[in-house]
Amino acid sequence: MTYYGGMEAPIPPRPRKRYYDLAAREAKKSNHPRVKMACVLVKGKKVLAVANNSKKTHPKWGLNGYGYLHAETAALAKADAAGIDVTGCEVYVWRRGERLAKPCASCYKALRAAGAATIYYTDTKKEL
Repeated sequence: MTYYGGMEAPIPPRPRKRYYDLAAREAKKSNHPRVKMACVLVKGKKVLAVANNSKKTHPKWGLNGYGYLHAETAALAKADAAGIDVTGCEVYVWRRGERLAKPCASCYKALRAAGAATIYYTDTKKEL
């Protein structure tokens, strides 16, 4: 697991593995033909939103120029629709297979604009 953005952050403690497990289960629901990704937004110990990448689009969160709704923006859209403030949240991004799950530039910008404090993602070496 790797930290992305801002100041260097410690690797989350082992108990937070449950958020990656939750993301792994959510990623299985993705209708993307190749890439199965999911994002979990957490504040304290409360899960704020969980979403996967999909072929769907969203009028506010858009396509990000990639033709698919990314897991990160889908999670932000769910939180927004529910009126949930994500300021200060931790973000966990998971991708099936030993692949980098680093948020793209558009997703990173959206997460930071929404007030995400820390972004963790699986890397190419291992998944939790």
